[in-house]
Amino acid sequence: MRRRPGVVADVPCYNRVSFGPAPATLANLMSFLRRFSVSLGFLPPLLLLLVGIGAFGIWDPWELNIADEARAMSEGGASDEVRRHAPLARSVIARSFSAFGVSEESGRLPMAFAGFLLLLAAFFAGRRFDSKRAGLYAATILASTPIVILNSRGMFGDAFAMAANAFVGLCACQLAFGKAKVPEAQKKHVLLWGIGLLVAAEFSFYAAGALSGIVPPLAAVALVSALRVGSTKDALQKKTLIGLALVGAAVTAKTGWDIHADAGSYSAW
Repeated sequence: MRRRPGVVADVPCYNRVSFGPAPATLANLMSFLRRFSVSLGFLPPLLLLLVGIGAFGIWDPWELNIADEARAMSEGGASDEVRRHAPLARSVIARSFSAFGVSEESGRLPMAFAGFLLLLAAFFAGRRFDSKRAGLYAATILASTPIVILNSRGMFGDAFAMAANAFVGLCACQLAFGKAKVPEAQKKHVLLWGIGLLVAAEFSFYAAGALSGIVPPLAAVALVSALRVGSTKDALQKKTLIGLALVGAAVTAKTGWDIHADAGSYSAW
């Protein structure tokens, strides 16, 4: 095409804007966010549990008895009876007092840590049975509920019992319904989650007792396992479901029997 005299070009020329390495930078940023998405996703729940944890006094009426008993245990002044019958949370608070001194933060940080364990259990359950995003949603929603905030930000809370209870349910569900990535590793999967269930049950026993700590999640999973035995074709999973159903029934029956026999005195059951 020939240019006419006095005309620079028939088509106007626009200045091009160069973005340089922006696409690569954006890709690196997205890769970083995907890599640390779990850590970043847990940041808001952690803030809910930790921000202002020492803002109110440790000797308020609702924490006075717990703080006094934990301080006595940390100083060696508690009786053997109190030490033997102290719940798991009280013992951990006493150890925190011994390590960091008697203060608002040292008394409440163990409860916040137990609340974080509860959120981890919710995250692992959501990720295992749905996706990582579902796990983060579960942890964030759970952290925003009043029952979790109140029980995780004060020495009077039951965060240890709630966390142990959640891990009993998680391990039981993984044992009964979870599957390994490859069929050859299924026996190892059953063994590891069986050990995890025993450990979680032990902590739950000392945190809340068998009746409120072990029986509810274990009995629920055992009941579903008994109902699903007939529809399961895999031999190993069928044996696992039958064993879990029998263990759940035995633990429930044993707990009920011991509570009936020891109704007039203290019982860890």
